[in-house]
Amino acid sequence: MNTAFEKPSNLLPTRPELATAFAGRIAAARLAIINPDRLKAELLQYFCVKHWGFEVVAVEYTGIEGISAIAQLKPEVVLVSLQLPDLAASEVLRQIRDAAISTRIVAQTTQCNDYLLHQLAGSDYQALLWDGDETLGTLGRAIERARGGLRTVSARIVQAQSTLRSSSAGFQKVLSSRELEVLGCIAHAFSDQEGPATGSCFTFYLTCSKEGKEPGE
Repeated sequence: MNTAFEKPSNLLPTRPELATAFAGRIAAARLAIINPDRLKAELLQYFCVKHWGFEVVAVEYTGIEGISAIAQLKPEVVLVSLQLPDLAASEVLRQIRDAAISTRIVAQTTQCNDYLLHQLAGSDYQALLWDGDETLGTLGRAIERARGGLRTVSARIVQAQSTLRSSSAGFQKVLSSRELEVLGCIAHAFSDQEGPATGSCFTFYLTCSKEGKEPGE
């Protein structure tokens, strides 16, 4: 686990008006950062300490290391990337919640496709931000809202969620033909269809799941 960033005693905000605006809520927050991009993680760390006076207790670059740090340090807020090399988006959110039930989760993503949105359905987080065109001011407001128990979702992600189709077409767009074939074999094992397993078995299984039926009914 990386050591906590120590803020120099002479480090003052370069934007006093921002520091004043967030004073009383942001200033005392204990924050952990989990991001596989080391440069981005260090920039986030620098900005949070320099501009808002966070106590950044950990900066980690993998999901496993981040979960371990959260379980040990119990930060008030975790700023986590959903594009981690070792854990899927839904899994890292679940493990963060298991490790520290009261930690507020501010998630950032560089992807916004059907597969990711299906993963996030039902996941517990306080903010979901598009990592790319969000400003640092937006990030600061999202953290402030998260500390107050309010949820923030980027407009771009809300738009994607609203257009997400409930059919299996979303899966077919992001899975290769080989992956569909493997899923078809798994679905075939749960069904009573005769004949070879095909990708259509997967579609059949999804259709039954949506209608609340067992594949054999």
